[in-house]
Amino acid sequence: MTFLLVLCFEMAIVASPADFQRAQDAFNQRQYHQTIEILTPYRQESNPAIHEYLAASYERTGQLDQAFFHWQEAGRLYQSDGHAERAALSLLSQAQLSVEMGQPQKALELLEQSSDPLADGVRGNALLVSGEYERAIEAYQVALSHKGVAEEPRLAALNNLGEAYQNLALRWQRKAQLLRQEQEESEARQLEQQSQLLRQLARKTAQVAWQSAQDVTSPNALQAGIAWLPYLSEGERGESFKSLQARLRSLPPSHQTVNLWLSLAPLTSHPQPILETALQLARSLEDSFGISLAAGELGAFYERQHNYSLALNYTEQAQQAAYTLLAYEQLYRWQWQEGRIDQAIAAEEAAISAYRRSAASLQRIRPEMAAASREIQFDFQEQIEPIYRGLLSLLLNNPSSENLKESLNLFDRFQLAQLENLFADTCFEDLPNNHIEQWLSQENIALIVPIILENRLHLILRLPGGSYHHRVQLIDHQDFVQRIKNWKSDLKNISDNQYLTLSEYFYDRLYAPLELAIKKAHPNALLFINDGLLKNVPLSALYQTGKQEFLIQQYPVFTALGLNFLTPSQSLEFKPLLFGLSVPRPPLEVALPLVREEVQKIQELLGGSAFLNQDFTVPKLQETVARLNPTILHLATHGQFTGSLETSFLQAYDQVIAIDELDSLLIKGEPLDLLTLSACETSVGNNYSVLGLAGTAIRAGARSVLGTFWQVQDDASLRVVERFYANLKSGVSKAKALQLAQIQEIENPLQHPRNWAAFTLIGL
Repeated sequence: MTFLLVLCFEMAIVASPADFQRAQDAFNQRQYHQTIEILTPYRQESNPAIHEYLAASYERTGQLDQAFFHWQEAGRLYQSDGHAERAALSLLSQAQLSVEMGQPQKALELLEQSSDPLADGVRGNALLVSGEYERAIEAYQVALSHKGVAEEPRLAALNNLGEAYQNLALRWQRKAQLLRQEQEESEARQLEQQSQLLRQLARKTAQVAWQSAQDVTSPNALQAGIAWLPYLSEGERGESFKSLQARLRSLPPSHQTVNLWLSLAPLTSHPQPILETALQLARSLEDSFGISLAAGELGAFYERQHNYSLALNYTEQAQQAAYTLLAYEQLYRWQWQEGRIDQAIAAEEAAISAYRRSAASLQRIRPEMAAASREIQFDFQEQIEPIYRGLLSLLLNNPSSENLKESLNLFDRFQLAQLENLFADTCFEDLPNNHIEQWLSQENIALIVPIILENRLHLILRLPGGSYHHRVQLIDHQDFVQRIKNWKSDLKNISDNQYLTLSEYFYDRLYAPLELAIKKAHPNALLFINDGLLKNVPLSALYQTGKQEFLIQQYPVFTALGLNFLTPSQSLEFKPLLFGLSVPRPPLEVALPLVREEVQKIQELLGGSAFLNQDFTVPKLQETVARLNPTILHLATHGQFTGSLETSFLQAYDQVIAIDELDSLLIKGEPLDLLTLSACETSVGNNYSVLGLAGTAIRAGARSVLGTFWQVQDDASLRVVERFYANLKSGVSKAKALQLAQIQEIENPLQHPRNWAAFTLIGL
């Protein structure tokens, strides 16, 4: 990304004494550290030019936080002196630095104070970093429409506009793939067509930028050349690459020049000399941020070459540089890289230490990660998830009790990171853990945690007495995941009993290895904390052919995202509030004719207030929840959880309710004890779909949620839900209440798991 807008302007001339002249001379000779050394004793003086020189020097040496401070001071002093134009330029510099430091929201807030034409380009940069590509494109187009804008800001806007087109094209392509998984072929094709059009616009924009930049040697001109390079034919690319290198060498040393060398490196199959040049330049500037990036990338290069000695050396240099800046967004990457290298050379203890440090660094940047674009979830699976899984793999290679406990805690943190990534906030930060393990022992509940790692399936069992057990099985990862998808599809197919094959397969994989230990403990219920796509399938439908019974017939079964997501229920006070939608409403336009009867029967059983069809509106839901403070909220309506917040929703009469907005509608005094979503549906093949369902309940303050993996026939849904509430009213736990309701369905020989296995209880 080309951040530079060339906001640099002629520095205000500083009168004597001689020190100021020395500072100017040092700056003009690109001796930025000497400039800083000379002017630092004078930083308390009310002279904005001192701060301008300090800001520009810090910026060129990669010390962006110090640069921000001094641009801020310069702007404040110019404002008080009545120099509005220079104050405005200082403000733009602050906003641009905020973008570069990964604080785009702060940049947007600063830009609200600016009416300068250059502000549109900086605004586009902030939106681009935030992943708001469509708004970024609009901002860049406005920036380019201004007359009289200098060539450098225009080039910067063109470069970044091309990147925004490319990123949006990739987003639509990925969404098309997700829609195709959901059998939404028509919408997938439309998005693919849009993606192709955006790629064409990206190419055209890059070409315009390059044509404008061919006779110019500046950072933005060279960035235009780097952006155009991939579009050239193989023959043209070699000459252009050499030309770009020559022009790069003619640039004055700066943090921006280091970044340009780093941008060039991925475009060649021989990046080593490019990265070494970047590292040498960064060292000459004492640019710690540039040193961290260049040394880290060199470490990654040598890791790919299996030259682990050099890889480790450069990776350690990258970490040292990142430490000096407390740049945890870089540090976690290099610690992870060190862990991989240690693993490759069989230094297992060192690898565990490096992975632990990487996971700890991730914890420090949780707010920044959560505030990033929701589209980063695609990067999450490449850049964040492997750190958790890598450490889990190392710990479970030596499954001592301590390592098993650490694995469970780490798995909880992984689930939390996934939730924050999905919902793009840290609303899950203060998770309760009210001595939950002690509570599980008191309630005699066995905990089972299946973890899928590469080609191994690990099972962790915690028995009510507190003992830990571990089993591991070799699997073909791709085959295992495909079987999960097939099993869910078979369970939904009411026309045959094909599901039995995979129900038995997963019984043998997920439960049978632990069965003897579990039976000896005589637990009252089984709590599963599932990994990946296992969240999307009902483990109540595990089937033992010998006994011809489902797991739910042996024990109540419920699930959770992790131990830290569990809050033990208090004695349930029945204060229900019921909403139902039986008539078709857009976008689904599918009726649920028995919803009226479902709501009426539950109201007869439990009491409370009920609202149907045209009375089920978003304002009515928000108002009645706040006024009645229910303990049970029952929503009988279409719900869709796809793993993308943009396509996940609940249906009210007047509008759809975005999943990430539901919590704001359910603000109340006491937390909900139970949220029931009786007609929801989750994605077949998306790891995030049930995370969305569970996360919705947690955000809404609900201790537990009763939902469905797929839409159930109206009459069967009515029976299961009514029996569940009747059982609950008799005084049994929620897990037991659901088990009894499902067993009653199983006892009917005509019933298929489609009509009872879909129901899942998440939470206590």
